Amino acid sequence: MTVMSSVRSIPDKAPLLFSERRTPVNHVAQTVIPVAGGLDVHKSFVVAVIKSTSDQGTVNTVKKRFSTFRADLEDLRDWLLQNDCHHVCMESTGKYWIPVYNVLETAMDEVTLE
Repeated sequence: MTVMSSVRSIPDKAPLLFSERRTPVNHVAQTVIPVAGGLDVHKSFVVAVIKSTSDQGTVNTVKKRFSTFRADLEDLRDWLLQNDCHHVCMESTGKYWIPVYNVLETAMDEVTLE
């Protein structure tokens, strides 16, 4: 099977593409959840990211890795709470999310599985 490229030259006077337009943006996105966590759950470890937005609109990101042993999952829960994170969304393949959910469900305001 041959894949052919469909690259063509763009004339100098071609209109600007949508992404190239220089339109100023006059709106700011509203922050709904100021501190939220994302978890990528694997068989033997969990990667956790916390995104927090300040009142000025700056975003801070913190990332940490935990093993899936019960004590480390409790450390994950404590770390999230220490960083004022009460909303978590996690992604998992298979059933590896279950022990993580069991540790977080009573401590978090919201735990979502994607």
